[in-house]
Amino acid sequence: MSRQQVCPTVYPTVLHMLADAAARNPHGEALVCGGERLDYAGYLGAVAAFAAELAHLRGRRVAVLLPNSIDLVVAILAIQAAGAQVVPLNPGYTAHELRPILADADPALVLHAPETAAVVAELGLAPTLVPTAVPTA
Repeated sequence: MSRQQVCPTVYPTVLHMLADAAARNPHGEALVCGGERLDYAGYLGAVAAFAAELAHLRGRRVAVLLPNSIDLVVAILAIQAAGAQVVPLNPGYTAHELRPILADADPALVLHAPETAAVVAELGLAPTLVPTAVPTA
């Protein structure tokens, strides 16, 4: 048995693992959600682009109020890549349920999707950044 079989590559972060996967198999399918698909190159590119937009939030908290989607996965990794902390929120919660969580977390930004805009408005939150749709080729 070779050393590689016994000791697989250890990555310092998930971002390093994604970069390696994108380098080895850029067109391989990385994410699938419903009818949306994203290959490794697209995944890494989306994370890098969104992380650049969030760079000013390094060391701050970013709440994520998104339904299960590729945008959710990209947003979580981009927040981490930007050096911020992720505060995941359940998009099924009401404003009443989210209010104490947001008060404790005190996020600098709340990311949301159009589907959660009503609860965001009810919470009286400042304008938020909505992740862009999955890039299409």
